[in-house]
Amino acid sequence: MFLRCLFTCLLATLAYAQTTSTGFAIGQGSPTDAIRQRFVTNYYRGRFPSLTSLPALTAVNTFGGTGYLQEFPDLTKNAGLRHALIIGNSLIDNEGFIIDTYQVLASMYAYYISGGLGFANLGFPISDTDIVEVSDSTGVIVRTYQYQFFQKSYALFVWSGPPDVTSTNTNFALREPFFSRWKLLGLIAGLGAATSVETAVTLSGVTATRVDFERGYLFNTTVGPSAGRIVAVREPINSIYRQAGGPTGRLGLPLNDELQLANGHRRQTFQGGSVEYAPGQVPVLRNAVLAVTLTSIGSLRLNLNDTFQLRTQLVTTAGESVSDRDVSWTTSNSRVIQIAVAPNQTGVATLRAVGGGSAFVSATSEGKSSPPLTVFCFRTLLFGGRRRAHGRAATGLSGRRDAQPAFAPSAIRHARAALRSRLPAGVCGHRFRSALRAGQARFQFPRLSAFGRAVERL
Repeated sequence: MFLRCLFTCLLATLAYAQTTSTGFAIGQGSPTDAIRQRFVTNYYRGRFPSLTSLPALTAVNTFGGTGYLQEFPDLTKNAGLRHALIIGNSLIDNEGFIIDTYQVLASMYAYYISGGLGFANLGFPISDTDIVEVSDSTGVIVRTYQYQFFQKSYALFVWSGPPDVTSTNTNFALREPFFSRWKLLGLIAGLGAATSVETAVTLSGVTATRVDFERGYLFNTTVGPSAGRIVAVREPINSIYRQAGGPTGRLGLPLNDELQLANGHRRQTFQGGSVEYAPGQVPVLRNAVLAVTLTSIGSLRLNLNDTFQLRTQLVTTAGESVSDRDVSWTTSNSRVIQIAVAPNQTGVATLRAVGGGSAFVSATSEGKSSPPLTVFCFRTLLFGGRRRAHGRAATGLSGRRDAQPAFAPSAIRHARAALRSRLPAGVCGHRFRSALRAGQARFQFPRLSAFGRAVERL
């Protein structure tokens, strides 16, 4: 602590000695000696003195109402480059010293005070300007960028050249609501530096504003499945996403954040497919499901307590048939048909007839649904004092075409419910019921079961 204080005093003496008739000493014009000493101490911190020269270009001036500013020339004496020391909000370092004076390098300083930004929008800097070198796959440095944090949840990025072949800009401002999510994901160590301005994008019913980064993307979704949330695409999924063309490629926009599956894999779903990987493994691109069909189509007839195994056929946007996708099943009437699905075989379902009537069964995968399958369930009918089922729907007859049936009242109610949808136009329920009891019902029911054909002959 003593040595640090001694060093500060020596720097102050040196700073005064550097005053000339055409320039200013470090901290000259400060309202108090304590503020002057802060300028001196922070000028000689880090790489700042190796990038600037003395004397200073200006005396200390007020900045932002409660702060102070002093400008310094570049080491090259280029008149267009001005570096700055700014005193703003106070922070305490690990030795108890107040740090409220931050170094702002020339390119960053020019961007910071430019139109549309400035103190009014960003507040004081709360970190020094930092410089990061970007290397190619061989280790050669291809460009650099500066970044700095500011009081009002802003980060500024200044690149030495366009960060990628699709961009012509070199300066980017990151603000809320993107800033907080970028910070949560690890700042520079996470997604890296911003490489684009905020860009509005609308694709297939999803609307978002996106910001690109070195190693990922952030999407502020306003319309779509993730509306109201910031969705991130990051490594290792980001690499596959970029190879597929990014937001303008075949995968389109993300529909959710990266999720962990029951088997431990990680998956992120996009409009045109998904990317999945096991920890430590290379991610795999999965094309989106285009169509879902069932192995049985049209209609299915079951007796009470019968079971039937139903399978799906999934086709992707690339025309491939797949069986590794999650499938959900629905029944329109669980009192007629119940569905059982094995945990790891969602593409196969077992239907069980549990009650009389009909139900529609369909399967859905990745937002695509199959045409519904109509399932009829028939109860066993009583006639002539005996029960006839024998593995097929009972006919309801005693064996001869002209025999009079002896239906139980419950069987009549079931027959009316099961066949009501097949009645000819203009035939009401009570007329059918009366005709059925009187043995005079003569209606045409195309493609009926044995029971339906028997009713037709009554």
